[in-house]
Amino acid sequence: MSELEVLYREKVDCPVCELDFEMGKVRTKMVRYSGQDTDLCPIYEGENPLYYDAIVCPYCGFANIGTSFERITRREKTAVKDIITPKWMPRDYEIARTLDQATEAYKIVLLNYQVRHVPASDMAKICMRLGWMYRFKGDSVTEFKYMERAYQYYQDAFSKENLPVGKLDEFSCMYLIGELARRIGHYQESITWFGKLISKSVIPANKDKIPNNIVEMARDQTTLAKKELLAESNKHQE
Repeated sequence: MSELEVLYREKVDCPVCELDFEMGKVRTKMVRYSGQDTDLCPIYEGENPLYYDAIVCPYCGFANIGTSFERITRREKTAVKDIITPKWMPRDYEIARTLDQATEAYKIVLLNYQVRHVPASDMAKICMRLGWMYRFKGDSVTEFKYMERAYQYYQDAFSKENLPVGKLDEFSCMYLIGELARRIGHYQESITWFGKLISKSVIPANKDKIPNNIVEMARDQTTLAKKELLAESNKHQE
């Protein structure tokens, strides 16, 4: 299967500068999904669709996630034009993106989100994606930094937003907070969040709301977090 068969060009209209440009996309039927990591990071063989989900206008610097690229308010447009565009150096990505280009694109989305003052759930999603990019790079230090930020933003989303927001419901949010807490070494907090999720799963009204795999993963990760907490405690006692 050649690269040209997997990727195709798609025309995109920028909602800020109103110019159009082309970007690369992966044909859905050719995506080879092989599983997911415990923080729900999808794993693919071959071309990775995650590389192409951050869309960047090469002319004005506006950037957003593909599914909501054109979703922007008048106030946010003004913020992008006033803060990002004047400092923007026009650039373009090849149809086939490298991991470095994908990482850069997500960073530009994060900058846009900061300027636009988007909700915490959106900030969490981008920080999580950046954490994954650095995981793919093998850079655990920078991955940790973005996972830590995602952890804080997901907590804010859980406490301040009316979930569900998009695909993020309260149960997946609780799971992600628990798993991110575990990954950044907050083992007790991790156990607490997983415990809350497991407790909610036995309530009859929630039976059809919480996917079984999320509950099973929460149980597995609770066991792992307890082992990590014990190991840390033993280490401090030495």
